[in-house]
Formats: sequence, structure tokens, C-alpha cells
Amino acid sequence: MASGCQESTIAIRVVAADGGDPFLPPDAATQARFRFEGRTTETVTTDVAPNGAFTLETPFAGMVSGRGVVEALRMGAVVGGGATPPIDWGSLGVAVVSVFVQPRDTVVEYPWRLRAARTAPILFESSPAFALLLGGTVETAPVEAFNELTLSGSADGSPYDAALSREASYVILTNGNVLIVSGCNALVWNPGSSQALMAPAQMSMGAPPAERCDIRASTVVQEPGGGAMLLGGRGPMGPVARVDFVNGDGTWAAALPMASPRVAPAAVRTGIHEALIAGGQEAGAPFLERYTPTLMAAARPLRTGVANVDDRRDAALVDLGGSVVLALGGTVLGSAALTPDDLVLDARCLDQSCPLVVSTSVLVRERRRDPVAVLANDGRVVVASGAGAGGVAASVEVIDATNTRAPVSVGPVAMLPYDGLSARRLATGAVLFAGGGTQRTWLYRH
Repeated sequence: MASGCQESTIAIRVVAADGGDPFLPPDAATQARFRFEGRTTETVTTDVAPNGAFTLETPFAGMVSGRGVVEALRMGAVVGGGATPPIDWGSLGVAVVSVFVQPRDTVVEYPWRLRAARTAPILFESSPAFALLLGGTVETAPVEAFNELTLSGSADGSPYDAALSREASYVILTNGNVLIVSGCNALVWNPGSSQALMAPAQMSMGAPPAERCDIRASTVVQEPGGGAMLLGGRGPMGPVARVDFVNGDGTWAAALPMASPRVAPAAVRTGIHEALIAGGQEAGAPFLERYTPTLMAAARPLRTGVANVDDRRDAALVDLGGSVVLALGGTVLGSAALTPDDLVLDARCLDQSCPLVVSTSVLVRERRRDPVAVLANDGRVVVASGAGAGGVAASVEVIDATNTRAPVSVGPVAMLPYDGLSARRLATGAVLFAGGGTQRTWLYRH
């Protein structure tokens, strides 16, 4: 319980999955702590009863904004916890806020169960605190939305997934709405109301150019203030090199193409309308490419001269910050063989003025192609899904990237025997997994 001044009372309701509650035996926490992250307001700690019960309250005055964090402690060490999305606590008045808690470094089933089974759905998050999924269904199904503050879901909109399949692309606009595009099919979605604002026939802004009508599976590189780049994709004749800019208001602008055609490449943002792109290429093109809207095509391919680096595809890219990027998993170009190692890349060397490859080492122990990999809290990278040597890569692995230039494998923390998962780090600080041809969702928290 957090009690506020000016007649504000906020109740904190702790929610935990079966077997995922750090306040219950056999490894129960002995204390519970509540704090407003990054704030100077009072942190309150209380003892936890043997049955996991506890109550606490803390005063706050004025407008406190940020995440509310519940932590489980044993012998002074944090052994689990959870957090809300960033919210304006002072504006809530009398309210009950749910916090999903779990032990550290675990993957547990989340209380949100999808209404439709999905494989490799598009999974994204939109302000203020909504996780959304679409695509990946056998039959048509509506966009599904989950409110991370109330831990409630909905799927009450029209069934748009027939036209907006799992090969669709999405762009978060400046106003928080979401533009969803697949070829010339497009939709503007309002996550707050879980409703479509405009369908394709009604769109004056947001409609893709006619040249994109036959293109699917483009990669989106989102701009922080709204808008994005759409890179490559699959056309009637195979991979395409096309690049489009979507402005924050939903208007479109064509750009210079990539040097090589690529289908659904991995990409990380390196600047305004700039990206490091990897994979999705055909034989003869290198694994890596640098894209800027002004760089000539001949200067974009990034060749290291090392076949083990240049001749790979189907890997995941993870931006660690500090100009360090991981390339994880993948296959040897032109074959089904899995790559033997992973790459640590220095994005400061995209102009090839210094060695681009910092090191090669085995960071993902279960070799896999097309994995999903997400940077979680405290420099942890969590990796899941993908096809391994024996079929489905079932382990969920963690990489400790606290030292970004020398990451090390922590190893598996769980088994999720599903291919076709999608993953996204949420505003709560946890990583959400969904898909795999199921209705289930899971959460990893460090």
C-alpha cells in the first residue's frame, strides 16, 4: 500500500504465476520493499510472513512519476520482484495498481493468455503501457492488446490479420498511434482504445506508395520521436533493396535503396535514418551493410575479409549501447549449416577506419538460426526460439553483457520448446515472449 498526500491512496496488488512467486517457500523472501525508481521518496521495507503475506505503505507528495518497484529480499539480497510501467502516480487518485513479480533470472508464464494461437507474431509496445500483438494466426483474428498497468487484455477489434499478416511491418507515430503495413494494406491503430482509427480505404495519410504493394517482410528501424525506416523485404521476384522513410505524422518518402536486396534483415539504429543491417542477403553479398541516406551504394557493404564473418545470415542483432552490437546465431550463407560462433561488433568502425569485429566467441551455447534476442535489465541479453541442429532450439539462454566488449555466456535459465517466438523488452523492465504456435505468453526478469 502506498498512501499519498492530498487524499491520494494507491494500493499495490502483487500478482505472481504458479511457482514463480519469490515470497513463497521453498526459497521464500523474508522482506518486501517498495520504492519509486529513481526518486528520493521514502523506500519502505517490511517483513514477510511465512505464508508470503505482507503489507506496507509509504507517503508521497505531489506528482511522482516513474516506475513503482516491488522487490523480494532474502539475507539483504534481492531475489525477485517486479515493476509497473512508468506512470504519473500523483494523477491516479484512489487506485489499485498491479505488479507482476517473479524470482530473478527466471522465465515464468505471464497472466496474459492470447485469444488466438500465434506463430512469430508482431509484438510491440506503445505508450503509455500497452503491449500489442498481431499476425501469426492461421485464421483471421483481431489485434490483441494488453494493458500492463491493469494486467488485462482485449481483442475486440475487427479481424484485420487476414490482410496484415505476420510479414507486416509496424511504425509507432509521434502521436502514439501505430501504423501497420503489409504491401498496400495499411491500418492506423489506437492502442489506448484498442480500435482502428482508419482502414486502408479511408486513409489520406499513412497509405503506402503503390511501389510497395507487392513487398512484404520489411524490417522496421524505429525513430525515437516517431516514424521509421522500412528496409528491404520480399517481392514477387525475391528479395528487394527498397528503403522507405515513414515520417512521424504517417507520411511516406522514398529513399536510396540498400546496396544488396535483403529479406527481413536484422538491423539496429545507428543514427537518424542510419542503421547497421545484417543478413537476409543472397549469395555474393556480405553479411553486414551500413545504411545512411547519403552514402553511395559502393561504400555500404561491410566486408571484413573473414569468411566466417562475411558468409553468414539468419542471425539476430542486439544493440548493447556504447557502440557495441552483438550478432547471435545464424547460418552459413548458401547452406543450412549453423554458424559456429557469435560476433561482437564495434559500430564506431562502420566507416572501416578501425576493426569492425571486436571478437568471435560462442555466446549462444545452443546454436540456432533466426533466434529472438533482447537486451534486458542490467546488461543481460536473453535469447530464445529459432531452429537448432536437432529441430527446435528449446533453451532460453542469458548472456552477461555488463562488459559490453567482452560478454560471456551465462547459460540456459529455462526451456521453452517452441519455434516462432517473438520477444520485446517492456517498459516494466521485463522481457515478454509470445507465439510459438500457442496462446501462452512468458516473462523473463533479471
